[in-house]
Amino acid sequence: MINLHIKLAVLISAVAASGVHAEGYLRDASEDDVVTNAYGECWHTRAWDPEDAIIGCDGKVAEVVEAEPEPEPAPAPKPRKVLKHVTLDAVTFFEFDKAELRPKGETRLDHVIEGLQDYERISTIRITGHADPIGDRRYNARLSAERAAEVKRYLVEHGGLDPSVLLVQSKGETEPVVTCDDKRGQALIQCLQPNRRVEIDIEATSLVTTSP
Repeated sequence: MINLHIKLAVLISAVAASGVHAEGYLRDASEDDVVTNAYGECWHTRAWDPEDAIIGCDGKVAEVVEAEPEPEPAPAPKPRKVLKHVTLDAVTFFEFDKAELRPKGETRLDHVIEGLQDYERISTIRITGHADPIGDRRYNARLSAERAAEVKRYLVEHGGLDPSVLLVQSKGETEPVVTCDDKRGQALIQCLQPNRRVEIDIEATSLVTTSP
C-alpha cells in the first residue's frame, strides 16, 4: 500500500510538472483517459476544482437534450355523404314520342357529368322515367323507361361511369307532380308538362375541405 501511494505521488508530481493536469485530472501516458482508482473514482491533481468536473467523473453526467416532438400531421378530411337530385324536362331532352336525346339534352347531361368530378366515390345513380296520364298506360311506362335507359347510356359512354352504379326504373304516370283535372285539349297537354320528366338521384361521398 505504501509503495502504491509513493507511485501515485510520483505520478501526480510528474503530471503536474508536465502540465497535463490542466483539467484537474490525472491522465494516462496517452493523455486520452483519466486515471481511476480501484473504486473507479477519477484521480484529481492538486489544481482540481469542482468546476473542472468532467462527464464520467465526480457524479457529472451528460446533459440529455430532448428533441422537440414532431408536430402531428393535420387529420385527413373526412368524406361526407352527398345526395343530389336533378330533374330533366322530357320535352327539352327528347323529341315528342321518342327516346333519342336532343342536343340540348346532351349539353345538360354534360354539365351533370362535369359535376360528378367533385365526388370521391359514387355509390348509386338512380335514373327514373316519368310520364303523364295521356294515352295508354303501358305505352307511357315503356317510353319513360326507354328515355331513362337512354340517359344511362349517355352517362356511361360520355362520363365513363360504371354501369353497375346506374339504376334505371320507370314510374310511368304513377308519380305526378301536377294534376290538371280542369283542363282539356292543348291546355291539358301543356298543364301536364312537368309530369313528363326524367329524374336523376345521385348518392355519393365527397371530401370535406377546409379553407386555408
